Amino acid sequence: MKNALPIKKIFIASLVILVTFVLSLGIWVLNLDRQIDRSLQSEWFVPPIEIYTAPKKLVLGGNARLADLTNELKHSGYRERALQEALFVKDFTRSQGTLCSEMVSEPPESFILTEDTQCLLIKKYEGYFQLITIEQNTVTGLYEGALLKQVDSISLNAELFAQFYDDQPIIRKITALEDFPLACLNAVLAIEDHRFLEHQGISIPGMARAVFDLLRS
Repeated sequence: MKNALPIKKIFIASLVILVTFVLSLGIWVLNLDRQIDRSLQSEWFVPPIEIYTAPKKLVLGGNARLADLTNELKHSGYRERALQEALFVKDFTRSQGTLCSEMVSEPPESFILTEDTQCLLIKKYEGYFQLITIEQNTVTGLYEGALLKQVDSISLNAELFAQFYDDQPIIRKITALEDFPLACLNAVLAIEDHRFLEHQGISIPGMARAVFDLLRS
């Protein structure tokens, strides 16, 4: 009986701490939800006014350089993938010669390749692709759609030219995560959560500190 009493006290104390933690976490979540609602109602999160350039248009038989097209796609937020990698929305891949046939599972009937053919495959939307073939800086084939039907012209995405927020000019450069220097990513992790790679997405000590700071405030 004497040994059971301390165990009972420890159990009750642990239960009280757990209940306090859960209640504090619930209060914090409710307060955060109210703050977000107030911010939305006061138009804190109004998106900026964005101005885009006219989308680049490619026509069959027109002039185009593969390097210029890939640079424009990257500048518009597209990501380049290796030939064998799966493409997601706003991804593209390129190839040359007979390897171009590996870019699509069912090449179009008019898909004629030579050793000088350069190919660019773009996944613009879910289930919607654009395929461009170039030879000697001349567009020799344009295909788009889910089934890659041949067309006479296609338009690439418009490029963000300027942004205005509350009449103040701003501009943001869209940069893919893999383009950030590793030192920059490590610095962000070190500031936000230096144990990020050690836990499974939830840091118990971090949550405890947050609850303590909330109660103290």
